[in-house]
Amino acid sequence: MTEVIRSESLNNIESIEFEEQCLHKARETGDRNAEVICLGSLGNTYEYLGKYEQAIEFYRQWLSITKKIGDWTGECICLGSLGNSYELLGDYQLAIEFYHQWLELARFICDRNGEAMALCGLGNAYKALGKYQRAVEFHHYSLEITRDLDDRNGEANAWFNLGLALEKINRESEAIDAFYNAREIYHTMGLDASLQDCNHAIGLLSQNVATFASGFWFKRWLNHLLQLIKAGSN
Repeated sequence: MTEVIRSESLNNIESIEFEEQCLHKARETGDRNAEVICLGSLGNTYEYLGKYEQAIEFYRQWLSITKKIGDWTGECICLGSLGNSYELLGDYQLAIEFYHQWLELARFICDRNGEAMALCGLGNAYKALGKYQRAVEFHHYSLEITRDLDDRNGEANAWFNLGLALEKINRESEAIDAFYNAREIYHTMGLDASLQDCNHAIGLLSQNVATFASGFWFKRWLNHLLQLIKAGSN
């Protein structure tokens, strides 16, 4: 196990060194597209390593370029990455600012998937700040879009997040219904791990330990949002 961890650490270090070399070359040759790719990749790697400040530094450089060249899709991905990094740092107010920017731009360019993910990010950030009613509203909006898009996985995630927010304002029966809806979709998709998450949440809520249930799953869904954002960059 130790060897695996050491090998992974070396791979990450080598990856950073290679990406920094590529970034230097891209800047020397004035290759903006390559520069953007390198900055995004470096941000992703540092975020994966839990070095969020470094990740944010590269994401901000990336954001500056996307604005200059008018790459709206890239700008959306970058805004989402910045929001997620600040959320992982616990700076929820800054996370909200970037999620709002992402939401506005996604709506402007008619990126419905991006809009749904930005709303999800806002819901989770507001929940972390204790603004549970706002969180419920944003997760409802996200749910509506995922259903319009027939995005089954996104719909299940929206139901689950909605359940977490509802339990915080003592709407236990609605929260349980939301978890059941998420579970049904996860079951049809064969997503056993997510299905078990729902079962666990339902069990905890049924035992009237909603506060613990919400905190237990919050970190997991932050990581899930990150994966959605990164998937959009591929």
